[in-house]
Amino acid sequence: MLRLRMLGLLAIGCLSACQTGPLMTPGDDCNGCHRAGGSARAFTVSGTVFSRADAVFSAGLDATDVVITDADGRQLDLPSNAAGNFYTDAPLRFPIAAEVWRGNSVRHMEPRVETGACSSCHEELPKNGAEGRVFIDAHEPPSPTPRPTVVP
Repeated sequence: MLRLRMLGLLAIGCLSACQTGPLMTPGDDCNGCHRAGGSARAFTVSGTVFSRADAVFSAGLDATDVVITDADGRQLDLPSNAAGNFYTDAPLRFPIAAEVWRGNSVRHMEPRVETGACSSCHEELPKNGAEGRVFIDAHEPPSPTPRPTVVP
C-alpha cells in the first residue's frame, strides 16, 4: 500500500515537473527557467491565476485576463489558458502594475513591482506581502469580449 502511494506521489511530481508547453506546472515560478540565461524562452511576466488564494497547484483558472501596466503606461492583456497560466515575452518597463479580470470582477495588485515573476511571491506559502496565489472569483462568468492586447 505504501509503495502504491509513493508511486502515486512520484507520478504527480513528474506530471508537474516533466511537462512542457503552455499548460505546464501551474503555480510554479515560471521565471525560474523562463529568464535571460535560463533553460527556456525568457518571459517578462508570467504566473498562474487561481480561484482562491490557497488553491492547490492543479486548480488553475482559465478565461481570466491579467492586465499589466508598465512604467510608461503601456497596457498588455494576458489571457489565462486552460491551466490558468499567463505569460509574455513583450518588452516592458518596470515597475509594473497588475490587475486580474473575470467578467465584471477585478482585483488590483498594489504596489507596483519590479519583477514579472508573479509566482515567485504568489505561491502556496506567499512571500513579500502577497495574499497568496494570484486569484479571482471563479463564479463570475468570463469576460464576453477580449480586452485590447496592447495600448501604446
